[in-house]
Amino acid sequence: MAIAIIAILAKESDRSTVSAAEQAQFEKARSDSAAATSRRSCEEKKTLAVADFEKLMVAGKPGDAAAALGNCPAILQDTALVERQRAARAKGWELVYRDGKRSPVDRLAAVEAALGADPAASASFADLKRQLEPKAKAWRVAEEARLQREEIQRRKREGVSIGMTQERVLQSSWGRPSKVNRTTTARVSHEQWVYEGGGGYLYFDNGILTAIQN
Repeated sequence: MAIAIIAILAKESDRSTVSAAEQAQFEKARSDSAAATSRRSCEEKKTLAVADFEKLMVAGKPGDAAAALGNCPAILQDTALVERQRAARAKGWELVYRDGKRSPVDRLAAVEAALGADPAASASFADLKRQLEPKAKAWRVAEEARLQREEIQRRKREGVSIGMTQERVLQSSWGRPSKVNRTTTARVSHEQWVYEGGGGYLYFDNGILTAIQN
């Protein structure tokens, strides 16, 4: 009986092994097919892609020129085209990080991209990166503050709606009330905000707007 069970298990093991081998063979065939399809596609559009590359380089847009080639230089294993694309990317990054009109964040990103593509260049870029990092940080803080101010201004132009917090209402076009009447129970804090001069009334329960009376 034990021998029979062992034989059955051996057969099952062989079957699973064959199945795994077949699956691996299938995955390889699928991968080879996808690679062949990509290669044919790149071969078909190479002439147009290179023409676009040349035009963009002449127009002084090396970053866009490199992007126009996509992954085709690597897929086609065209070493000359790979090198041209690499050089175009490097030139594109250089134009960005040397452009004082660009934000420090964009310039820092270009430096980091250049370093990632060519670690050997780290010595020449180290000082520039150190200079840009605090500027980029300050720019992000200033940009966040600017966006917050714009959001507050947008809210001030809006009206109010049920479910708003008192803070949001204060930032809305209603603004600060003329008077506040409060009633507090064991579970709920009720507030009536009075806007004199026909402005209306707002009612809050525990700080949330629950009713609007115009």
